[in-house]
Amino acid sequence: MTIITSPGRAATLAASDLSNNPFVTGAPLSGSYSTDGATETEAAANAATGTTFDPWVATLTGTSAAWEVDLGSALSPSFVGIAAHNIGALGGSVRVRHSDDGTTWTVADADAATPTDNQAIGWRLQEGAHRYWQVQAYDMTIADVLSIGVIWLGSEIIIPMRIYQGFASPLTPNQVDLNTNVSQGAHLLGSAYTERGSTFSASFSNIEPDFIRGDDWPAFQRRWNRGEGSFWAWRPAKYGDLFWAWGAGNTIAPSNTGPADLMGFGLSGRVYHE
Repeated sequence: MTIITSPGRAATLAASDLSNNPFVTGAPLSGSYSTDGATETEAAANAATGTTFDPWVATLTGTSAAWEVDLGSALSPSFVGIAAHNIGALGGSVRVRHSDDGTTWTVADADAATPTDNQAIGWRLQEGAHRYWQVQAYDMTIADVLSIGVIWLGSEIIIPMRIYQGFASPLTPNQVDLNTNVSQGAHLLGSAYTERGSTFSASFSNIEPDFIRGDDWPAFQRRWNRGEGSFWAWRPAKYGDLFWAWGAGNTIAPSNTGPADLMGFGLSGRVYHE
């Protein structure tokens, strides 16, 4: 898991004392999708569905390949994330680029990632508005088969309360079916297991009602309660834990918890592991 924050965005978050507040992502920006630098075998649009079982798949014709989106007008996403990919397995790097004409590309002011695994990667950006955006994987080998299940770009929703303790971050799968065989002499004979991802839960209290009743949170809450995916980070600057997650268990149902008219809610979900 990796969260990369551009210098400008880091300064903005620090000035507002929000660097370590949890965030989720809501509805992504959408547009028309295409592949560059590779032969597409599964459509680029697959990566925008939010599901992990049907990835964008492309066979490299050079040493790099890019997933591109034309947003139709100049827009400024503050977050780009990928999940369910194989870039770590291929030994490549990945970065975000943007363009105003779809031809000349500029690398976003956020470091590239060179992952050693295939877990989620996210970029927190402050790039300004551009019509065309790319997620480019590079430093790979001709004929490599690149696969990315989820590519998301849009804006985070920063929750105005930090998590300090009591949160069990699902660093490895915590939903495991385990069958262990032990001899009568108490020797371990072997084990069979099935990893089924992870679940998590977090609770928030003393939230101003303007946040709960604003434009962004109700839209996210409806998507989450319908089982649609979101990137979730619980303490982004300190730990960088980032997960592609979706609702599981109790729905989000904010209530007045006091004092005054402050509100609280629980967030329960399931996360994807590589």
